[in-house]
Amino acid sequence: MKQIMINYATVFVAATFAMSCVNGLTEPEGTDNGPVNENVDGKAFTASVEGVRSTLNGMTPEWVAGDAITVFGADGEGVSCSYVGENVFKGKVSASSPYYAVYPASSDNALDLDAGIITASVPAEQILTDGQNVAPGSLVSFALSEDENLYFRNAVGLIRIEIGRDDIASVKVSSTVAGEYLAGSFSVDPSAEEPQIEILDGAEEIVLYPDGEAFATGEYFVTALPVTVSGVKVTFTNTRSQTMEVSKESSTEVKRAGGVNLGRFLGYEIGTPAELLAWNKAAAKWTAWDVVTLTDNIDMSGIDDQWVSREFTGIFDGNGKTLSKAVLGNSATANVGLFSLMNGTVRNLVVDGFEVTGSGTTSVISGDKMYGNIEGVTVKNSTVTSGGDYGGIIVARSGGSNKHFTDCKVQACTLKVTKGSVGAICGRIENDNLEVSGCEVSSTVMSGTGSIGGVIGLCGGFAVISGCTVSGCEISGSNTNVGGIVGVSSNAATVIDGCISRGNTVTSSLNNPAYVGGLVGDMQAGCLINSTSDGNTVDARKSFAGGLAGHLTAGNIINNISSGCTVSSERSGVKDQYIGLVVGADEASATGSCKNNIVASGSLKYGSAATVGKVGIITGVRLTNTVYGINYYNASLVENADVTGGKKILPLTGPVDTFDASALKHGGSNPIGEGYEPALSDLHTVLNANVETLSATYPSIKKWQAVAGGWPTFVTE
Repeated sequence: MKQIMINYATVFVAATFAMSCVNGLTEPEGTDNGPVNENVDGKAFTASVEGVRSTLNGMTPEWVAGDAITVFGADGEGVSCSYVGENVFKGKVSASSPYYAVYPASSDNALDLDAGIITASVPAEQILTDGQNVAPGSLVSFALSEDENLYFRNAVGLIRIEIGRDDIASVKVSSTVAGEYLAGSFSVDPSAEEPQIEILDGAEEIVLYPDGEAFATGEYFVTALPVTVSGVKVTFTNTRSQTMEVSKESSTEVKRAGGVNLGRFLGYEIGTPAELLAWNKAAAKWTAWDVVTLTDNIDMSGIDDQWVSREFTGIFDGNGKTLSKAVLGNSATANVGLFSLMNGTVRNLVVDGFEVTGSGTTSVISGDKMYGNIEGVTVKNSTVTSGGDYGGIIVARSGGSNKHFTDCKVQACTLKVTKGSVGAICGRIENDNLEVSGCEVSSTVMSGTGSIGGVIGLCGGFAVISGCTVSGCEISGSNTNVGGIVGVSSNAATVIDGCISRGNTVTSSLNNPAYVGGLVGDMQAGCLINSTSDGNTVDARKSFAGGLAGHLTAGNIINNISSGCTVSSERSGVKDQYIGLVVGADEASATGSCKNNIVASGSLKYGSAATVGKVGIITGVRLTNTVYGINYYNASLVENADVTGGKKILPLTGPVDTFDASALKHGGSNPIGEGYEPALSDLHTVLNANVETLSATYPSIKKWQAVAGGWPTFVTE
């Protein structure tokens, strides 16, 4: 493991440090040794350097456009001379030699001609520009010559800091003992073979600011007086004005024309199993500011028996690398996962072949309730088994407000939870203002006894679930609520937007009432919008099964597509079966709505005519308060639906013994097909007219576009 907090082991000599301090610098204009300012006149001075100036070209020090020096002649008057190219500075210096010079030019530069002493200063505030990692003008140097050839020697040393985060707005380096100065004014005798810097008026701290809002991760340099201080403190301030301090309470020397390496802060680089395990064992030193970066794929099979699931509050950056083959936890351990509780951020990580077992709240990434963010995490070929409440492939529970899951993937995994909520991305959401976006779940088997969803099991907090896809999965429950995307949506502010459930088997084996839907099991509250249930098999042993939602109460199902789904409750002898290609059923106290949805195709299967409850194209049963309006379905479904009970079905509710064509418009639901209006080719126009009306209430509602020879679909941007 490479520890990258503070490491003082490396001290640079002048030449080595000069090369190091400008790696990755952006070369400014005018460093081609050509003229920079041809209009400058006066005496010409040729400048060479002991160390680094503003930039390097390869290993050759160069002056750059905008550089200026102060030159003092025999009269003691200081004159600013500008860089004109080809290592030449020009200025109106009238006096004769000897010439004293200071870089950079400043009105504060002074010369005591009688004593031959130069006075200059090192700035306590250093600001990066032009993509550089050392502040222009902070590399103070001096020269003395009997002619116009000036050889500049450094007055300063450099303090190297590598920053492991990308949200740092300033870095302050300070001495830990009052009166030990790092910056300020100084004097120097340029004629001395080994010049000594004498501090005149000092500052105990230097603040480095980025070129922009925050530093990019990488190395940076603070320019300091050549001093030895009793200790150094580094204070980081992030873009949210939070601060963190790291101190070293031992002697630190900053050499003139050299420097000291403080190492990399706020993170670890890990590339081997041994380094990963050592980091896990050093949990007492973890901070919320840590950034862990994987530098290689790591097989955990040799260290998993020593791994301890711990709370983590920093950033764990997988860097696109893979953690594989870990067996974590057992049936007697709760809160099992890579972390017992993840209160920071995990990003860009691939997990392959994990086996995670716990007595409750179990998942691959965070066992207990997660208060952080998950970004770009892929889990594949892994198994999670929870013997108690809550389980997920990625996270078991989510709790913190204003958090997110983005661009996560679950592939070919197995999830089994004895009770509680089950979801491939998250078993249960309890926090508000959670964003779940762009997540994909495929070829995964999920089962349990509580609320089960392909993405989220129980959405109890306020969440926006958008652009998620579940495909080719087996999602089954032996209890109430099962959905292709969400098991239960119970928060009025929740929005499920633009999600796709395709080719999944969504079932409940419960002999008591169960709510099973191609997208949502139980739509208790919130809004299901702009989403598609395509080619799913949706089956409830008894009661409620719907192509989009099994059950609707105070929720809203607006502007969705049901296509090619088989919805069934076909166990003979089971009473009270309610099935529909949009909604299975609502209830007497329901206050929700179901509008502007289309049913392009599908089939309905139910038990014997003697025991079947109600079956409909839009919903199996409609009770008092639910608003069903402006839904559209394939007219051929009424006569050609795959039914086993032998009774005719209505587009809205059923069954009835005789088919009544006038009932096709019941509840504002309209068939599309031969002999009905609008024509299929013009349906998108009708749908979009409804969108205009609905958009005032549902501002994110999508418009529709025609599909040649087929049913319309959503406009993609």
